[in-house]
Amino acid sequence: MRGIYMRLPGGLIQALDEKAQELGISRSSLIRSILEQAVRMERVLCPKCDCVFWAEPGWERCPRCGLKYGEEKLDKFIVQ
Repeated sequence: MRGIYMRLPGGLIQALDEKAQELGISRSSLIRSILEQAVRMERVLCPKCDCVFWAEPGWERCPRCGLKYGEEKLDKFIVQ
């Protein structure tokens, strides 16, 4: 398996460590679960308030204005 390497600001590392400890898992496991969730999501543009956000398939409402809408998506699924 190939590794992904990145530099993270110290404050972010501390926040990840605190959350991982709260969940009882390692930092690398937390990052892996975040990335696994991210590849299931799609970038969405609300046609009413222009809010751009990430949502899982099947989303129905804008988190800012609550508009229920259909196919106003910016990007296709990352993983199909």
